[in-house]
Amino acid sequence: QTELGHGTYLQGLETEATYDADTQEF
Repeated sequence: QTELGHGTYLQGLETEATYDADTQEF
């Protein structure tokens, strides 16, 4: 997790959580 986790963290906090649980990838 570099810019994808930091840049999309604030904009897609819920999306990151769903993506992480759904795809189980970083």
